Amino acid sequence: RRHPLQRLLNACGFRLSRYRPPPPDPLLALGIDLLLDVGASVGKYGQTVRERGYAGRLVCFEPLPAAHAVLTRRASGDPLW
Repeated sequence: RRHPLQRLLNACGFRLSRYRPPPPDPLLALGIDLLLDVGASVGKYGQTVRERGYAGRLVCFEPLPAAHAVLTRRASGDPLW
């Protein structure tokens, strides 16, 4: 049986549910402190792991000049990348 507030919100087009935090990132749980990204393209994976809290060393390899240029700009402000 739904709560009256939940029915009201549903009628207005909203859904009320419990917040479930995402599971911890496996890199953090395993204690990894060096990540090699071969074929890194423009560095989206590196950016993602940083946003998830990975603070270890990140070494990316990308042979294509255009993608490497974007990757270099993206990593330029991060001394461990």
